[in-house]
Amino acid sequence: MDWLLKIKLITNYSIKKVFVFFYVLNYVLMSLSSQDVPTTTQSFNIDGIWENKSVFIEIVNSNEADINISLTFKPFYQYWYDGIYFTKYIPDQNSIVRIDNGLYLEYWEKGSANEDNESKNTEGFYWRPCGNLKEISLDKPKIQQELTGYYVLNTEDNASIYAIRYWISSVDYSNDQASFTTNNIEKPEEITLLVDKYLNINGTVYTCATGRRSVIRNVKLLSKFPGTPLYSQDNTIMVLNSPYLVLSKINDIQAEITKHNSIIYPPHSGEAKFEEPSVYKKIENNELPLNGGSYFKSGFETLEDSDVEN
Repeated sequence: MDWLLKIKLITNYSIKKVFVFFYVLNYVLMSLSSQDVPTTTQSFNIDGIWENKSVFIEIVNSNEADINISLTFKPFYQYWYDGIYFTKYIPDQNSIVRIDNGLYLEYWEKGSANEDNESKNTEGFYWRPCGNLKEISLDKPKIQQELTGYYVLNTEDNASIYAIRYWISSVDYSNDQASFTTNNIEKPEEITLLVDKYLNINGTVYTCATGRRSVIRNVKLLSKFPGTPLYSQDNTIMVLNSPYLVLSKINDIQAEITKHNSIIYPPHSGEAKFEEPSVYKKIENNELPLNGGSYFKSGFETLEDSDVEN
């Protein structure tokens, strides 16, 4: 009987341990599933209604394959909101970036420094251009013909910014690199820096070196960025201009169209009303007092001050 009692006690104890184990495991799994874990698709989530002075743009399913983008134009100085039109030209995910409540079509992504020769007192990073769209439209959107990358080189004394120009090329994209040396642009210590020779943005290839060359020419040395830099929270994205679109306060675009277009503006006459200054009427009607038998001063052909005042 004693050994049966021991087996029973051991069995009950084991069951309790298993129950506690699964209880703790379930609690941990529930806690992990409730956390907001950032992902790549979530970082591109730009769903919502956006606007600027000339258009509303509604984006749906921005992180899905069936993304939808519709446009509502604001013609006639925003007196009238046009209908809702869907565009077939969906930009690549990496050609639009969101910072706070703004959408930017032109932005730069931070890359690590790439130097041919190691320098203990030098470090830097490269801001690679990523967006090339000028607009989001119903037709095929216009793109930038040229882009600029910025290499920031930090030393013990100061920071230098090198502007590298890219232009549209007809060659195939590759991951080749091109170089320039700081000695060529009046830096005392010669340092060779490497950047991407080609960029592929929205299917358009840009290059910073001619033909098969790997040396970049006409690199400009700047004292500051051409604009006011704004950075993402993780400091990996930079923009230099105002947002193309800002997040709208409206939630229903069709309701907003109906509400706005129902406004009745007071009528006004299309005739321009112009009233001549009184001095010209007096001249025309010979009502100005004469000065020596003439309306004008001798030799100057200008009215007397007293005549103009009257």
